[in-house]
Amino acid sequence: MKYVNPFKLSNRVFFSDKKFDLFHKVFIIITLSFLTFIISPLNAKAKEFTNNDTIVDIKLINGPNFYPSSTINFNVEFDLSNKEVEPGDILNISIPEGLLIPKDTHIEFKDDNGNILAIGQEKDGKIAIIFTEKVLGKENIHGFLNLGLKIQPDILPLGKNILEFEINSGTVPIEINIEERIEDLSKKGKILELPDGRKAIKWTIIANRNEISMNNLVLTDTIIDNKLLYTPEGLQVYTGQWSDVKKSSYKRKKLLSRGIDYQIAEAQSDVTINFSNGNQMYIIDLFTVIKDPKSIETIGETFKNNAIISWIDDNGKKTTSKTSSRVVIKDSGSGIGGNNKPPVVDPTDPTDPTDPTDPTVPTDPTDPTDPTDPTDPTDPTDPTDPTDPTNPTDPTVPTDPTDPTDPTDPTDPTDPTDPTDPTDPTDPTDPTDPTVPTDPTDQHTVENKRSQIMTKNILFHKFNLPQTGTSEHLWVVIIGLILLCVGVIMSKYRKFF
Repeated sequence: MKYVNPFKLSNRVFFSDKKFDLFHKVFIIITLSFLTFIISPLNAKAKEFTNNDTIVDIKLINGPNFYPSSTINFNVEFDLSNKEVEPGDILNISIPEGLLIPKDTHIEFKDDNGNILAIGQEKDGKIAIIFTEKVLGKENIHGFLNLGLKIQPDILPLGKNILEFEINSGTVPIEINIEERIEDLSKKGKILELPDGRKAIKWTIIANRNEISMNNLVLTDTIIDNKLLYTPEGLQVYTGQWSDVKKSSYKRKKLLSRGIDYQIAEAQSDVTINFSNGNQMYIIDLFTVIKDPKSIETIGETFKNNAIISWIDDNGKKTTSKTSSRVVIKDSGSGIGGNNKPPVVDPTDPTDPTDPTDPTVPTDPTDPTDPTDPTDPTDPTDPTDPTDPTNPTDPTVPTDPTDPTDPTDPTDPTDPTDPTDPTDPTDPTDPTDPTVPTDPTDQHTVENKRSQIMTKNILFHKFNLPQTGTSEHLWVVIIGLILLCVGVIMSKYRKFF
C-alpha cells in the first residue's frame, strides 16, 4: 500500500487548487481582521498605580479619640501628573492593617463640569479607583477623597495605636486612641431615599448597650429640628447582639411585634416606646422625612435629633441616659481635576518661495567735473638781514708744568744659588746576541712576496720608486699594475713559456 503524506496532500488541496477563488480569499482576510480587532483590546493590560507613586498626602479628619465601633475619616490626596492615564487604568489605595473599607463604598470623582472621570469602590481590601472614558484628553490628573474606615478591634487594641500609611514620600504615621464605650445609649443617622422618592434620615438607636438590668425601660425620641418630620412608616424594633467583646459591631437578631413586645405612642415631633423586658439590648430604626429636599444640596446643612431612656434599677433608683445625634451635609468628599491635552496640530505645508526681485537698473555715470583753475604762486618772501658775527673769546692761560718725580733706588741683586752635584753615570746595558739569519726562500716565494708588497703599496698609495725614493705618479702606478699582472700570469703558466 502506497504511503501518502497527509501534510503534502493538505498543501496541494488548500494552496495549489486553482479553483480557490477571490471570494474565499476576501472572506478569510475579513475574518482575520475581525479576530485581530476583537483580540487586540483583550491583550491591552490596564495600568495600575499604587500609594507609592500617586498618594502625596493623607490627613486625619476626626478623632483622635475613637470607640471600637467608630468610623475613622481620612482625607487622601493623589497626584498623577506626568503620568499617562487612560480609560480602564486603576489607582489602588491600600490601607494600614487593622482598618476595614465598608463593602458599600462608592465614590464618584467629578471634574468641574460634572463629568465622572473615575469611580472608587472596595476591592480586595483596597480602594480601587477606576478611570472612565471621560479621562481621555486629560493630563496632569490630580484629586482627593474622604475615606471612612472601620476599626478592627481584634487587631487594634484599646489605647494608643499608630496607623502607618504609605505615600510617595515614605510612611505617614497617624496616632489614634481607642476607648471603651460605657454609656447605655447611642444614636446615629444616615440620609437615604424612601421607596416613594422622598428624602429621609434613618436614625438607628441602641438602647441598653451594656445589657444591664433595666426595669420599666422607656425610650423617648424627640424631633427637635423643624426641618424634619417624623413618619411612622418604617419604624422597627429588634433585639440586638454584639458581634465581638469590644462592642465594635452588632447584629439585629429578632424583629419584635408592636403591642406585644413593646408599646408605642407617636406624635409629629416625638415617639415613645415602652419595653416589657429591659434586660437585653434593643436596636430601634425610625425615619424622619426632610421637608425641603433641596436642603440636602446645601453644604454644611445640619439635622439634629435627641433621644433619652429611663429605667428603674434593681435598687429601685430611677436612672436616665440621653444622647444627641446630628447629620451634617458634606460635599461629595471627592474631587478630581486635570488639564486638557493640547490638540495635536498637523504640520503646516511649506510656503512657496518668494519670486526673485528684478535687478535694479544701473544708473547713468555722472559727468566729469571741470578741473579747477590753478592757484597763483605765492610771492617770495624778502631775505632776512644777516646777523653780526660774535666777538672771539680770549685764549685760555696755559697751566704751569708739574715738577718731575725723583727716581726710585734700584733693588739689591739676589745671591746665586749653589750648583747641584752631578748624578752618577749608569752602567751600559749588555749587548744582545745577534739573531740567526733565516734561510733564503726560493725565487718563486720571493716573487710572490714582492708582488704582495707591491699590491699593498698600490692599494694604500704609499710606495716609492726603489731607485730614486721619489713619490708615486699616475703613470708609475699604471706601469706597476701592468707589470704585476704580467708577472702573476707568467708565474702561474710558466710551463707554456
